[in-house]
Amino acid sequence: LGRIPETALANITFQILWGLAYLKSQSRVHRDLKPSNLLINSRGEVKLSDFGLSSELQNSVAMCATFVGTFKYMSPERILNKPYSYASDIWALGILLIECATGDFPYDEGRSYIEMVQTILESDAPTLPSRRGDFSADFRQLVAQCVRKKPGDRLPADILLGSPWLRRNGAVDIASAVRNVRSWIE
Repeated sequence: LGRIPETALANITFQILWGLAYLKSQSRVHRDLKPSNLLINSRGEVKLSDFGLSSELQNSVAMCATFVGTFKYMSPERILNKPYSYASDIWALGILLIECATGDFPYDEGRSYIEMVQTILESDAPTLPSRRGDFSADFRQLVAQCVRKKPGDRLPADILLGSPWLRRNGAVDIASAVRNVRSWIE
């Protein structure tokens, strides 16, 4: 996986958030958001795929309580097998954004499963590299809002859709985001 430029990534992110907001409106959690479950077609449309792990929530306070999905992108609450909900998909989005922006997964992948899980649980939330000029402040802010350790501190998809980072990069509605991704592909 290579690095995706910030402008393209913002427009891809807008479409992912749009999809996550829709899932929430349908009381669904994706539960396996990762780069390989994102499809981009030649029109610039980003599609979430692999809903085999998706779960329907019975009401707004119901939580999933199963340990499924790709553990590398799992939120701390999922790793601990605690109840989880929409905020777990936001954590996965934050991890995915770091990986897409840098070309590298934010945790050391050479470790064993147990060591990686321990690192995710015990270390500070991952961040974008701090070299000045690599990433904009508003992109750093959006990523930080996604990877907060406590699920209640993560902003929901519908709020993140109003991010200054997205607006600054032309992702103001779904049509613009699709058009901008198509331009990047071409």
